[in-house]
Amino acid sequence: MSESMMVDERYEILDILAPLSGTAIGLDEVPDPAFACGAIGAGVAVVPEGEVMVAPVHGKVAALVSSGHAVGFLSRDGLEILVHVGVDTVYTPGVSRFFRVLVKQGDTVRAGQPVIHLDLQGLKSAGVVLTSPVVVTAPQDNIELLPGTKKVAAGIDVLFRVKRPGE
Repeated sequence: MSESMMVDERYEILDILAPLSGTAIGLDEVPDPAFACGAIGAGVAVVPEGEVMVAPVHGKVAALVSSGHAVGFLSRDGLEILVHVGVDTVYTPGVSRFFRVLVKQGDTVRAGQPVIHLDLQGLKSAGVVLTSPVVVTAPQDNIELLPGTKKVAAGIDVLFRVKRPGE
Protein backbone atom coordinates (compact mmCIF):
# COMPACT_ATOMS: atom_id res chain seq x y z
CA MET A 1 0.00 0.00 0.00
CA SER A 2 3.06 2.15 0.39
CA GLU A 3 1.75 3.42 3.66
CA SER A 4 4.80 4.27 5.67
CA MET A 5 5.51 2.77 9.05
CA MET A 6 8.30 4.15 11.21
CA VAL A 7 10.70 1.46 12.43
CA ASP A 8 12.50 3.99 14.57
CA GLU A 9 13.09 7.70 14.09
CA ARG A 10 15.80 7.03 11.51
CA TYR A 11 13.89 4.78 9.09
CA GLU A 12 10.50 4.24 7.54
CA ILE A 13 9.21 1.08 5.92
CA LEU A 14 7.03 1.29 2.81
CA ASP A 15 4.95 -1.74 1.78
CA ILE A 16 4.76 -2.59 -1.92
CA LEU A 17 1.86 -4.94 -2.63
CA ALA A 18 2.09 -7.69 -5.21
CA PRO A 19 0.67 -6.29 -8.46
CA LEU A 20 0.23 -9.82 -9.85
CA SER A 21 -0.68 -13.14 -8.26
CA GLY A 22 1.99 -15.79 -8.63
CA THR A 23 5.44 -16.75 -7.38
CA ALA A 24 7.94 -14.10 -6.29
CA ILE A 25 11.52 -14.62 -7.45
CA GLY A 26 14.74 -12.62 -7.24
CA LEU A 27 15.59 -10.15 -9.98
CA ASP A 28 18.75 -12.15 -10.61
CA GLU A 29 16.48 -14.91 -11.98
CA VAL A 30 14.92 -12.62 -14.63
CA PRO A 31 16.19 -13.57 -18.12
CA ASP A 32 16.79 -9.91 -19.02
CA PRO A 33 20.21 -8.50 -18.10
CA ALA A 34 18.97 -4.94 -17.51
CA PHE A 35 16.53 -6.13 -14.85
CA ALA A 36 18.68 -8.99 -13.53
CA CYS A 37 21.63 -6.74 -12.67
CA GLY A 38 19.44 -4.09 -11.06
CA ALA A 39 20.26 -1.40 -13.65
CA ILE A 40 16.61 -0.39 -13.93
CA GLY A 41 16.01 -0.52 -10.19
CA ALA A 42 15.88 -2.67 -7.10
CA GLY A 43 13.00 -5.07 -6.64
CA VAL A 44 11.78 -8.58 -7.32
CA ALA A 45 9.87 -10.34 -10.06
CA VAL A 46 6.64 -12.31 -10.17
CA VAL A 47 5.93 -15.31 -12.36
CA PRO A 48 2.24 -14.52 -12.83
CA GLU A 49 -0.58 -17.00 -12.42
CA GLY A 50 -3.47 -14.52 -12.28
CA GLU A 51 -4.83 -12.39 -15.07
CA VAL A 52 -5.29 -9.08 -13.24
CA MET A 53 -2.59 -6.50 -12.53
CA VAL A 54 -3.37 -4.21 -9.60
CA ALA A 55 -1.74 -1.03 -8.36
CA PRO A 56 1.00 -1.94 -5.86
CA VAL A 57 0.70 1.41 -4.03
CA HIS A 58 -1.62 4.35 -3.42
CA GLY A 59 -0.64 7.04 -5.90
CA LYS A 60 -0.81 7.88 -9.58
CA VAL A 61 -0.29 6.14 -12.89
CA ALA A 62 2.85 8.02 -13.89
CA ALA A 63 3.58 6.16 -17.14
CA LEU A 64 1.71 3.68 -19.28
CA VAL A 65 3.20 1.95 -22.31
CA SER A 66 0.66 2.00 -25.15
CA SER A 67 0.69 -1.80 -25.49
CA GLY A 68 -0.24 -2.12 -21.81
CA HIS A 69 2.69 -4.35 -20.86
CA ALA A 70 4.38 -1.83 -18.54
CA VAL A 71 3.05 0.66 -16.01
CA GLY A 72 4.90 3.18 -13.89
CA PHE A 73 3.40 4.26 -10.59
CA LEU A 74 4.29 7.24 -8.39
CA SER A 75 3.39 6.49 -4.78
CA ARG A 76 2.14 9.11 -2.35
CA ASP A 77 5.47 8.58 -0.56
CA GLY A 78 7.47 9.59 -3.66
CA LEU A 79 8.57 6.12 -4.82
CA GLU A 80 8.53 5.39 -8.55
CA ILE A 81 7.64 1.77 -9.22
CA LEU A 82 7.69 0.01 -12.57
CA VAL A 83 5.67 -3.15 -13.22
CA HIS A 84 6.80 -4.78 -16.47
CA VAL A 85 4.83 -7.82 -17.65
CA GLY A 86 7.09 -10.34 -19.31
CA VAL A 87 10.54 -10.26 -20.83
CA ASP A 88 11.03 -8.63 -24.24
CA THR A 89 7.25 -8.26 -24.43
CA VAL A 90 7.59 -5.15 -26.58
CA TYR A 91 9.09 -7.27 -29.39
CA THR A 92 6.03 -9.52 -29.64
CA PRO A 93 3.98 -8.57 -32.72
CA GLY A 94 0.48 -7.39 -31.80
CA VAL A 95 1.17 -7.73 -28.07
CA SER A 96 -1.43 -5.11 -27.13
CA ARG A 97 -4.23 -7.60 -27.90
CA PHE A 98 -3.24 -9.49 -24.72
CA PHE A 99 -3.79 -6.47 -22.44
CA ARG A 100 -7.01 -4.65 -21.52
CA VAL A 101 -5.97 -1.42 -19.83
CA LEU A 102 -8.40 -0.10 -17.21
CA VAL A 103 -6.62 3.17 -16.35
CA LYS A 104 -4.90 6.01 -18.14
CA GLN A 105 -1.76 7.98 -17.43
CA GLY A 106 -2.39 10.53 -14.68
CA ASP A 107 -5.16 8.54 -12.96
CA THR A 108 -5.11 8.33 -9.17
CA VAL A 109 -5.14 4.72 -7.98
CA ARG A 110 -5.47 2.90 -4.68
CA ALA A 111 -3.29 -0.05 -3.75
CA GLY A 112 -5.04 -3.20 -4.92
CA GLN A 113 -7.10 -1.45 -7.60
CA PRO A 114 -7.24 -3.40 -10.89
CA VAL A 115 -5.35 -1.55 -13.64
CA ILE A 116 -4.88 -4.15 -16.41
CA HIS A 117 -6.43 -7.48 -17.41
CA LEU A 118 -3.92 -9.89 -18.98
CA ASP A 119 -4.47 -12.80 -21.32
CA LEU A 120 -1.78 -15.09 -19.89
CA GLN A 121 -2.62 -17.96 -22.22
CA GLY A 122 -2.36 -15.67 -25.24
CA LEU A 123 0.97 -14.28 -24.02
CA LYS A 124 2.32 -17.82 -23.49
CA SER A 125 1.11 -18.90 -26.94
CA ALA A 126 2.89 -15.89 -28.46
CA GLY A 127 6.13 -17.05 -26.81
CA VAL A 128 6.37 -14.33 -24.14
CA VAL A 129 8.41 -15.26 -21.07
CA LEU A 130 5.95 -14.21 -18.36
CA THR A 131 8.47 -13.36 -15.62
CA SER A 132 7.45 -9.84 -14.59
CA PRO A 133 9.86 -7.47 -12.80
CA VAL A 134 8.54 -5.05 -10.18
CA VAL A 135 11.20 -2.45 -9.41
CA VAL A 136 11.68 0.81 -7.58
CA THR A 137 13.11 3.07 -10.28
CA ALA A 138 13.49 6.16 -8.08
CA PRO A 139 14.85 7.04 -5.70
CA GLN A 140 17.53 4.38 -5.96
CA ASP A 141 19.81 5.60 -3.21
CA ASN A 142 19.49 4.72 0.48
CA ILE A 143 16.94 1.98 -0.16
CA GLU A 144 17.08 -1.47 1.37
CA LEU A 145 14.59 -4.07 0.18
CA LEU A 146 13.09 -6.36 2.78
CA PRO A 147 11.68 -9.65 1.45
CA GLY A 148 7.98 -10.35 1.21
CA THR A 149 6.35 -13.73 0.73
CA LYS A 150 7.18 -16.36 -1.93
CA LYS A 151 3.61 -17.08 -3.18
CA VAL A 152 1.74 -13.81 -3.56
CA ALA A 153 -1.85 -12.75 -4.16
CA ALA A 154 -2.31 -9.51 -6.12
CA GLY A 155 -3.35 -6.59 -3.95
CA ILE A 156 -3.24 -8.64 -0.75
CA ASP A 157 0.31 -9.78 -0.03
CA VAL A 158 3.32 -7.55 0.47
CA LEU A 159 5.73 -8.32 -2.38
CA PHE A 160 8.56 -6.42 -0.71
CA ARG A 161 9.17 -3.57 1.70
CA VAL A 162 11.33 -0.55 1.10
CA LYS A 163 13.37 0.65 4.06
CA ARG A 164 14.64 4.19 3.69
CA PRO A 165 15.85 6.97 5.94
CA GLY A 166 13.04 8.78 7.76
CA GLU A 167 12.35 12.43 7.20
